[in-house]
Parts: sequence; structure tokens; C-alpha cells
Amino acid sequence: MKVGLIGCGRIAKLVHLPLLLDLPGAHVVALAEPDGDRRQAALRLAPGAVAYADYRELLDSGLAEAVVITLPNDLHAEAACAALARDQHVYLEKPAAVSAAEARVVVDAWRASNRVGMLGFNYRFHPTILALRRRIREGSVGTLLCTRTVFTIREPERPAWKRTRAVGGGVLLDLGSHHIDLVRFLFEREIEDVQCWIHAVRSEGDTAFLQLRMQENLFVQSFFALGSVEENSMQVYGEEGRLAADWNLSPFVDSVPATHARGRLRRLWGSARPLLHRPPLIDRFASPLYQASYRTALTHFLACVENGRQARPDMVDGLRCLEIIEAAEASNRAGHPVGTVESGS
Repeated sequence: MKVGLIGCGRIAKLVHLPLLLDLPGAHVVALAEPDGDRRQAALRLAPGAVAYADYRELLDSGLAEAVVITLPNDLHAEAACAALARDQHVYLEKPAAVSAAEARVVVDAWRASNRVGMLGFNYRFHPTILALRRRIREGSVGTLLCTRTVFTIREPERPAWKRTRAVGGGVLLDLGSHHIDLVRFLFEREIEDVQCWIHAVRSEGDTAFLQLRMQENLFVQSFFALGSVEENSMQVYGEEGRLAADWNLSPFVDSVPATHARGRLRRLWGSARPLLHRPPLIDRFASPLYQASYRTALTHFLACVENGRQARPDMVDGLRCLEIIEAAEASNRAGHPVGTVESGS
């Protein structure tokens, strides 16, 4: 399949382009990047591709059947709509847009196009997340009560667009969007109420504490920060025990039963087990390619295009995530919980 890459920044150079060059059946035929140095760096990796400064020229060329969009967040909606209008299949990195209103336009364009449209919520394809979902579906901890999640990174240098919410910056769009999507994916229910506190430490909205009430009174607490330790974890509490996963540290889902003595032993084992798996941890920080979720997500997209079926997560999942983020921002301004507004899409 002939693929075009729109946006050749750091993550595209580290992840998307090497994977597309390596995936069977994918042929990178075109690149688009306004920055000359980045464009040339991408061409060195894909010397057979045609390079453009303007992504519209790539779309107008007709070279690609499908495009992968990895532009700055405030350009996502515009580029996705332009690609869909030209009958391109679209893999769009998250978020779908910088506002729910823009995301609704993307959803409308996607539905009118009869093309595959997929959001880059790659953690849905992470092996640890899939194992956690299986355990939840099996009812291994009984009735679900509460979930706690943390997604924090150490990012001392941030590009200008990541420092301002209006152009797609802030921790909710950058990190929080992943976990908002994950709780919908894992628990297969919708979010009804949101309360959020957003703080600026080094840039606008770079730290947030989020509380969600999902259907059937499942409660979620999340902490997100762009300037802290590297952590990406989740704990799921049920009447019969707890499931815990930290996919930065270990490929395992730890299970702690509700019984007192066994619970203590399992907690000790859960704390020690990641130490036995340091090579995956080292690999993970050496290259994001270690996270098979990127490869699996792109493979899923290409297979859906090839087989003529729609992919998930789709553009509606991207819209729903933005509706929840906007409810969180409204809660922060109001100082109290806010009900989520679901478009019905």
C-alpha cells in the first residue's frame, strides 16, 4: 500500500517513519514537512519518497492511498479533513483536534468520505493493556469500584506549541487523552461526570488531577504531569481484589486478592517482579519502538484499509475524548464537577 507521512517531527522520525518502512506491504511514497532540515532527515531514511514542504501538495499529487498525520495538534483537524476530501484513508495521531467543535467537523468529513479513519490511541494495542482488559472482562476482581491512573513524564524542553493550550498544548491533550481513552476502552462504559484541577508549573496546563464518574458508579482518579518522574500506570480495585499495571516497568498485570495474608505476599512479589525484567525497561527508554503498540496500531490501520473495514479507535473516539477534556477544563474554571456533553455521534 502506498503511504504518505504528513509531519516529520521527532516522534515521526523515531516511531512512525521507521515502522512504516519496516511493515510488510507498506510503501512510503511521499513525505510532507515544512521544516527543511527535518524534511531532509526524513528523506535520508526514505530516499525513495517524494518530499513536499506543504502537505496539500502531497495530497494533490495522488501518490498515496493512505496518509499518517503527525503534525502539531492544532493542524490535525485541518489536515485530516483535507485528506478525507481527497479520498485518502487517514491515520491521525491523537488528539483528533484541539477542540470538540473541530473534532465534530473531522467526524462529519470522515463519515462522508467512506474511507478508513483511525485515531492514534496506540495504548489500546499495548500487550499489557490487552492483558488487563482480559482480566477485567473475566471478572477477576469482582465488581469494579475504583481506578487510579498516573501518566507523568520528564520533559525539560517543550516546543512552543506544547506550551499553549490554544494551539494544542497542555497535559490533558498530551497525556491525559491517552488515559481518558483507555478507561473507556478497558471498562466499556461512558464517563458521566468530571472534576478537574489544572495547574501551571512551567507552562500552561502542564499538571492536572482528574476525577471521573463512569456509568454504574465506577470512579477514576488520574494524575498527569509533563515535569515529573517517568510513570505510566493503572490500578483497578474491585470487591475481590486489585489489578495493577505499570507498562513502563513490567509486561505483567499484577493481581492482589482481597484476602489479608495473601494480599501482603502478592504486593511484595508485585514490587519485586519488575526488577527481574530490567532489559525491557532499558529497551523501552532506548527506543519507543520497543512498545509494540505502535507497530500493532499501524498494522491494524493498514489491514483495515486493505480489507475494506473500519478501524477502531475511530474519529468518534477522538471526539468523545475531546468532549471529556473540555468538560474537565470547564470543571477547573467552575470549581465543581461538570457533566459530560455527549454529541450522540
